[in-house]
Amino acid sequence: MAEKFDEFMEEVESDIRHEKYMNLWNRYGKALTGFIIMGLACLVGYNLWNQYDYNKRSKASDVLISAQDYAAQDRHGEALSVLKSLATSTVAPYDILAKVNEAGILSLGDARQKQEALKLYQDILNTKNIDSVWHDLATYQKVVIQSEQSEVNFETLLKELDAIDQEHSSLAPLVLELKGALLFQKGDKAQAGEIFVKLAQSKTAPEGVVMRSQLMAQIISAN
Repeated sequence: MAEKFDEFMEEVESDIRHEKYMNLWNRYGKALTGFIIMGLACLVGYNLWNQYDYNKRSKASDVLISAQDYAAQDRHGEALSVLKSLATSTVAPYDILAKVNEAGILSLGDARQKQEALKLYQDILNTKNIDSVWHDLATYQKVVIQSEQSEVNFETLLKELDAIDQEHSSLAPLVLELKGALLFQKGDKAQAGEIFVKLAQSKTAPEGVVMRSQLMAQIISAN
């Protein structure tokens, strides 16, 4: 099929060069019309699918915004109900966004809700074919919750953070800051101090991270 089409195009170009326009139409008019109709049909079909996909995403976006509005008003029960429904949708990336938001709300609750949040973050980590940013975010948030528990396995949490590719992750400054905090909690003030000094001098880290790191560096150096 591809060879015949190439031959067709060669003949067309040859005839154009010799200005045989009438000959062209007589020989290829029907074929050209067919190609045009096929092309238009594909274009219309593509646009219809895009419109359908856009409508689905638009509705999912509205649902997510309504859940965030509930959360901002401390109407957490209603927010969670909406997010649970959205999390079961097949509209990417709103299914993942719903789980992230749901876990974020649950992480503010009691011990039972924090465990539910951990399960949601683990669900995200177990999801295949998702952008690395969701994997990194779920890992980061999961470690944050675990670091606040009464019994903390620092080595395990540090290994989880080290699994994040900090050279390419958009969360790299936050991950490094959390690593410094864990090392400080663990009692390794030397390594923690090195991390906070590095972040305090960073030109690319968020302002909040830089300010907190400057404070931690001062605290560590004073002791």
